[in-house]
Amino acid sequence: MAMLLIRSLTLMFAVSVLATENLLPSDPRIFYSGRFDQTNPKQYQYDWSAVQYGVKFVGQSLGVLLKDCGNQYDVVIDEKETLQLNTSKTAAAVYYPLVQFDQPNQGHFVRILKRTEAQFGIVSLDGFVIDHPDKLAAPLALASGRTRLVRKDPALRIEFLGDSLSCGYGNLGAYPCHFSADTEDALLSFPYLTGLHFGAEVHLQCWSGKGVVRNYNDPNVTSATPFPKLYSRTVANDPKSAPVNGSDFQADIVVIVLGANDYTTDPKPPEDIFAAGYHDLVAQVRRLHPGGRIFLGSGVAQLAGEPVDYVKRIAAKARHPSPTALGAGPMAIQRPARAFTDWAAGRLLGAGAGAGAGAGAGAVQEGLAFADLTNTMGFDFGCDFHPSAAGHRRIAQKLIAAIEAALGPGPLRRP
Repeated sequence: MAMLLIRSLTLMFAVSVLATENLLPSDPRIFYSGRFDQTNPKQYQYDWSAVQYGVKFVGQSLGVLLKDCGNQYDVVIDEKETLQLNTSKTAAAVYYPLVQFDQPNQGHFVRILKRTEAQFGIVSLDGFVIDHPDKLAAPLALASGRTRLVRKDPALRIEFLGDSLSCGYGNLGAYPCHFSADTEDALLSFPYLTGLHFGAEVHLQCWSGKGVVRNYNDPNVTSATPFPKLYSRTVANDPKSAPVNGSDFQADIVVIVLGANDYTTDPKPPEDIFAAGYHDLVAQVRRLHPGGRIFLGSGVAQLAGEPVDYVKRIAAKARHPSPTALGAGPMAIQRPARAFTDWAAGRLLGAGAGAGAGAGAGAVQEGLAFADLTNTMGFDFGCDFHPSAAGHRRIAQKLIAAIEAALGPGPLRRP
């Protein structure tokens, strides 16, 4: 009994003398994936879906300092279990305890992944706190017991551009239901699931209701702030945020799934206006990812008026003028006979050999393909006639098949 008492007192003493350590967002122990405005080293800002950040540390507990606006997150602990963090809207940074371990002085790895989309507002990260004196009152709830492995050197880098369909709007709900933060999980959306299949680092830029030239229910044929206006921003809600630096993330594959909101309500934009806006967006993408293969996806919301034929024609018009055809049917794409590019130049297979050094305009233009996503969702509805989690899995399966068919046989990996 005496020995047990001594051990208990020793443990209590060890816990009581743990030193609190504050990590600023700029601390090199913190990693980031996604768009973060790092202008202020003491406070990084973000809002896009599926961004993630994490820290490797030695300690018994970990918390995060956030000025948030009601977003929801997955918290992955040592790649073994996933918890859920729900934040509140606050005017200043708040300390959110994440996890407390039984033993002190042990190494751990904790990641935070954003489930909800940019429309909820800007988040400010003030950093992490190791061994905060306030203990965790109650553990965070399990998030479906799922883990998402991170790769130090991902096989590919994929960027997705989209609207509510890509954000996972309503995918946690059971029809009939209406959208809220509780019903959205970008980490169960078809873009993220596609990225997981390829072992890729995923950047997901999406905003519900946004279109290529016209947003949902806009009374005009074009809108003042359609999706392309937001795409160039590091923080979607802040037009003055740091401009996106293409060198920070060079995507090997870019998937654009936009257009449903342009046409689901009246007045509908004429095809020439829509096509011009789409080509301008593709030009933005090419400036940031000059070596990436671009897929234009369409058809998930075909019954609601999604302009599948318009997108097909945009993809067909932009193909390389002297191609070798690969594939068949609507998934057929065209690319030069030298299908595998010089990986040392940082280019994706089939994106145009030598595109990084002295390549002509045709080589840069090549690499655009149509991805047919029609007949994917069935009746797998979540909230507001959007795909459920099951529907997103079906869409992901078809998108994965389209990418694999377009890029040909062999592993889609960096060297």
